[in-house]
Amino acid sequence: MTEQQQQIVLINGAGCEVGRAAAKMFAMEDAIVILCDQESETLQEITNEIFRAGKQATIFFTDVTQPLEVSAMVQQVIEEYGVIDVLVNNTTNHVRRAEKERAFEYYTQFFEDLVTSVSLVTASVLPYMRERKSGRVVHIMPGVIHVGENGFPAYAVAQSSLHKMTQVAAASEREHGILINILNPGAIRTELNPFYGEEPETILPMLGKLASLPAGSSSGMLFNVNIMDHLGQIYLENLFDDEEVAYMDDPDGALDMEEGMKR
Repeated sequence: MTEQQQQIVLINGAGCEVGRAAAKMFAMEDAIVILCDQESETLQEITNEIFRAGKQATIFFTDVTQPLEVSAMVQQVIEEYGVIDVLVNNTTNHVRRAEKERAFEYYTQFFEDLVTSVSLVTASVLPYMRERKSGRVVHIMPGVIHVGENGFPAYAVAQSSLHKMTQVAAASEREHGILINILNPGAIRTELNPFYGEEPETILPMLGKLASLPAGSSSGMLFNVNIMDHLGQIYLENLFDDEEVAYMDDPDGALDMEEGMKR
């Protein structure tokens, strides 16, 4: 175990636009950033950016639906750095709008991808935060709870479960000095949603505040960024057309939407 003064920030779901923005923000604040996601070139790209800035980051290619893999990752982080000060669970890169999402297998998939993964990572980190009587957990969770009727039923159900889990965990962990909150980013422009929304960087000021809340601050709360979107107005007023649905079902095989929007 090494002695250190820098914050150790673990980002679960680091391999997307929101994860990249969060990782760079914490790194520029001199935190040591632990990037966790499925194996991809994206994590290496993010790490290279951080290294070029003279900051520190570590990659874990982890299947966060598997308890043994999650436990091994967290244990290795603790052995190397001694603590995990901040855990960010980023669930923003899973939304796909498709009629087939109403099938039962989609509910199972979203519960495994979101509820199981966030539960496993959080449960693995909390014991080490309890030992130190300190820790901050932030779930970045879009507000599609409110818009299941517009093609996101499985995602909305999974997010509702995470919302309740956050409230229960926050109540029990407050006595240990751990604060757990939800950040709803609103509609964010990403590879899966290239049509509208704000840039991922717009959530960073609020994310930074939630990750550094002083003792005794809010816990178990939902904080909204880009509030115009958080009740679903954008989703309800801008129903996707067939071209957009095709893109989100198969981004690699569909029309080049960026080029199409330029025309």
